[in-house]
Amino acid sequence: MKKGQIIKKILGEVLEPLGFIYNNPSGVNVWEFKRNVKNKEDEDIEQLVFVQKSRFSNQLFLEIRTNAYGQMPKRISSFVPGSKYSAVSYESDEDFIRVIKIFADVVKEHGLKNLEKMIEPTSNDRPREDDYLKLLNNHVQIAEDFIKKEGIPEDISLRDAIDLVYKALCDNKDKSYGEVKDLLMDLGAFYTYQLEKHYESRWEYREEKKKAILIFTNGKHQHICLALDFMTNCWRDIDGKGINKLQLLREEAFINANC
Repeated sequence: MKKGQIIKKILGEVLEPLGFIYNNPSGVNVWEFKRNVKNKEDEDIEQLVFVQKSRFSNQLFLEIRTNAYGQMPKRISSFVPGSKYSAVSYESDEDFIRVIKIFADVVKEHGLKNLEKMIEPTSNDRPREDDYLKLLNNHVQIAEDFIKKEGIPEDISLRDAIDLVYKALCDNKDKSYGEVKDLLMDLGAFYTYQLEKHYESRWEYREEKKKAILIFTNGKHQHICLALDFMTNCWRDIDGKGINKLQLLREEAFINANC
């Protein structure tokens, strides 16, 4: 029996009666179960349980996640009390089945309860549907107004643009969300404006998520930019993970000498 069939049979016995649908999106090494539910704010939230095989060894990872604002993916060590491992090794086909049975028990005992907790956003101070629509419909005008107001050179490089974003977030890190909401919109529009100057790109509005995204292509790779989410999350944690995200962007500037 193929790995996907084993996972569908064993994990499916736990998840499919609850409305989860099995999928093998990439065709290799990732197997997932997905369902949509409503949270307290009547938002459509996607719950996901997936198994992934390491590319480098016979190790399997079990992960749960949702797309609720601010919720981070969790592996076993994050949602099973006392667990210190995030991967389980197997040595044979029989061993693979044993591991998937362990995962099924873990999902039944701990995963489903945690998924229910993960459907609520971590903060109510966050971008809303009207903010995403404003960015989608007015991003160019907002960006050009911001550039003019701040005296930013039109030929600014992407690296320098990221430095400018970082400084603006740092300068306003102690303010409330209400005080920085307009700035985050300005920075989101400014950043996507720069991406559009350097890369083939297009905007989409994802109705099921109520979010506007910029999809841009760097070489053979396609990237998705959720500008408002990105700016908001970086601002919230600019001294922690936020600075790391911005530094990574700057170092790469997506490895483009013209940026």
